[in-house]
Parts: sequence; C-alpha cells; structure tokens
Amino acid sequence: MMNSNKALLLISASGLLLMPCGISLAAYFPRSSLPDAITSVYTHFTHTSHPKETLLSSAFYPLPENSGRGWGGFHNTPLPQLAATCFVTDTSACSGNEFSGNNADDDGHGAPGGPGNGDDYDLDNAERCRQEGYNQTSCPEGQEGSNFCPYDSTYFEKCVSSCPSNYVTCELPYYGVGEACNGKYASCEKDTERACQELNPDYVDECGTGQQLSDDRCSYDNTYGTCCNTCAGYDNTTIPEGYIQDGESCTGCDGQEHYKIKPNPCDGYMDCGSMGGEAGAKTCLSGTTTMYDNCKVCPNLGEYTICPNCTICQYEECSGLWYATGCATNCTDYCDFCGG
Repeated sequence: MMNSNKALLLISASGLLLMPCGISLAAYFPRSSLPDAITSVYTHFTHTSHPKETLLSSAFYPLPENSGRGWGGFHNTPLPQLAATCFVTDTSACSGNEFSGNNADDDGHGAPGGPGNGDDYDLDNAERCRQEGYNQTSCPEGQEGSNFCPYDSTYFEKCVSSCPSNYVTCELPYYGVGEACNGKYASCEKDTERACQELNPDYVDECGTGQQLSDDRCSYDNTYGTCCNTCAGYDNTTIPEGYIQDGESCTGCDGQEHYKIKPNPCDGYMDCGSMGGEAGAKTCLSGTTTMYDNCKVCPNLGEYTICPNCTICQYEECSGLWYATGCATNCTDYCDFCGG
C-alpha cells in the first residue's frame, strides 16, 4: 500500500484518487483526457486546493520542509522543495533516465535508471549488454570468452576454444606459424620484407639502375625503403641564361628538379663574328655567344685564300679571305703588296 503521507488526493465527483507525492496529475493523464469531473487537487502537506488548469500546466508543486529526498528520506534543508512535472506525451523525459524528484541534493535518485551514486537506480549495464547480443557470462571447460561487452566485462558474445598456455601473440615484423588460436600462435617467424611491404608496397631493399634508396625507410628495417633517381647527367638545378632545357626534367633524391641543358638556338639570329651587329640590332644569347638579327656589312677586303710569302696578311672573317697589310722584312722573295 502507498503511504498516505506521500500522496496527492484528487477530489472528484466519483471519489478520491491517490497520486504519488510530488508528481503532477499531468504525469498520469494526457492533457486532453483528464476527466471533467476532476476539478481540483488537494495536497496533504499544504492543505491547498489547486484548479485542474494548474494541474495540466508545467507548474511545480510545493513540498513541505523535511518532506524527504525523491521518494523517501529526510533532509535538514529549510528551503521548500519542488516536484517535477512530467506529461505522458513527453516520452523522452519520462523514459526513466531523466525524470527525477528535482531536488538538488537527492543524488539524482528521482526515478529508476537515473545517474545516482547509490545502486538502487543505477543504469542497468547488464541489460544493455544482453540487448546488444552479449549474452554469455561463463564458458564450458576448455573454452574462454570472446568479444566482451564494453559496458560490463562479465558479459561476452561467445565462447571459443582456450589456447594452450604456451601460445603467444606475434607482433610485426613477426608472423604466426601454423593455425591461429584466438589471435595467438605456437611460434612466431620474422618476415621483414612482408611487414615493410604491408606498410608501403614500394618498399624494397635494392633499386634499379640510376636509382638509390631514398630517406623514406621502413620502420621495421631501414635497409628497406623507396627508390629515388640519382639523376646522372642532369647537372643543373636551374637553367642559366643562354640555354634551354634539353628533354624532360628529373626529380632527384633531394626532391629538386634537375635538368639537362643546351645552348639556345636563337632562331632568326646570326653569329656576326668579329664584325658584330649593326647599330641597334637585336641580340640573343646562345650559350656564351651573342647573336644578332643584323650584322655589319662585310668590306670584302680579302683576296687571298692563302697569305703570299713575304706578305703580312689579315684574315677577313666575313669574306673568308686574307688581305695584305704589309711586307715582311729581310725577305728576298717577291712581294706583291710591296711591288717587287
């Protein structure tokens, strides 16, 4: 029987209805279904009659001092206590996990499932485990639990065969030998190449021609790593003036681009030799040679393909011929330039 000291008396035309102390009538009846005959409520502690409209609102109902904590117990706080209101339609708040007596010092023991310090209304972790498929708590001889419940480790999913006591867990780069038993093996065997290639399929311990191992190495064995180009013959990391890139670039082990180069052909420009370009001519640098779009006019002074004996000659590049500039001294041979 409910203690009459912990009940609300509902006065109606049909008689009295007992309600738990501190719980509004709306917690037991939907807003639209409260009998019209019920016109007011009389609380035992306050001796106050409340209209039905008040019962259907989210009003709090005063409790007297020393009225107890939650459903029972006493405290010495002289302040009045308030009761929470819970409507039937408020399914989330009334689910049992959030509903409480709304007392600041009741440790949250307002309803079963609430997060209190005591164990009377603690969350039922065992039930959570069972609902999620962790139904085992023991195993037959020769078996052991597998896949334990995260809420309560006394529950687990299934039983599996127990492993021999000498079975061990293998850690990379070691792999188990033989048939596994719950992830354990009778022995382990080292396989560095397999472990490294599981980390990175490009890890090798030897590189091809023109390559070498880079700084990217396998954590299990640094003799394994990725290969990079030595870029042999790609002697430049920049392209200097007067040159252009010759073919594709090469990404070296240093992470930089390396290039083969060749002189800029300067199409449309000429090598004017010693004559040089005309005044105002455009230039183009081909390697270390300056090219011009217009050269100076050749004087065509040359007349000899070979400079005659006893003659001093100058070679004219533009004509490709030699021309005399004087006679050699102490020369008895005939000298055209000197007239005899």
